[in-house]
Amino acid sequence: MLALHLGLLGVDFEVLDPPELSEAVAALGRRYLRAAGGDGGGG
Repeated sequence: MLALHLGLLGVDFEVLDPPELSEAVAALGRRYLRAAGGDGGGG
Protein backbone atom coordinates (compact mmCIF):
# COMPACT_ATOMS: atom_id res chain seq x y z
CA MET A 1 0.00 0.00 0.00
CA LEU A 2 2.89 2.36 0.72
CA ALA A 3 4.17 1.82 -2.84
CA LEU A 4 0.87 3.09 -4.21
CA HIS A 5 0.94 6.21 -2.05
CA LEU A 6 4.52 6.97 -3.07
CA GLY A 7 3.45 6.82 -6.70
CA LEU A 8 0.59 9.22 -6.06
CA LEU A 9 3.01 11.93 -4.91
CA GLY A 10 3.80 12.73 -8.54
CA VAL A 11 7.55 13.04 -7.99
CA ASP A 12 10.52 10.84 -8.87
CA PHE A 13 11.90 8.78 -6.02
CA GLU A 14 14.34 5.97 -5.34
CA VAL A 15 13.74 3.16 -2.86
CA LEU A 16 16.86 2.46 -0.83
CA ASP A 17 15.36 0.26 1.90
CA PRO A 18 13.63 -2.02 2.75
CA PRO A 19 13.91 -4.64 0.00
CA GLU A 20 10.21 -5.49 0.43
CA LEU A 21 9.24 -1.94 -0.53
CA SER A 22 11.51 -2.10 -3.56
CA GLU A 23 9.78 -5.29 -4.73
CA ALA A 24 6.33 -3.81 -4.09
CA VAL A 25 7.20 -0.74 -6.19
CA ALA A 26 8.58 -2.98 -8.96
CA ALA A 27 5.43 -5.14 -8.95
CA LEU A 28 3.21 -2.07 -9.12
CA GLY A 29 5.33 -0.70 -11.97
CA ARG A 30 4.95 -3.94 -13.92
CA ARG A 31 1.17 -3.82 -13.38
CA TYR A 32 1.01 -0.23 -14.67
CA LEU A 33 3.21 -1.13 -17.63
CA ARG A 34 0.85 -3.98 -18.59
CA ALA A 35 -2.14 -1.67 -18.22
CA ALA A 36 -0.47 0.85 -20.54
CA GLY A 37 0.07 -1.81 -23.21
CA GLY A 38 3.70 -2.63 -22.41
CA ASP A 39 4.79 -6.21 -21.82
CA GLY A 40 5.41 -5.85 -18.07
CA GLY A 41 7.39 -9.09 -18.10
CA GLY A 42 10.70 -9.75 -16.52
CA GLY A 43 11.91 -9.61 -12.93
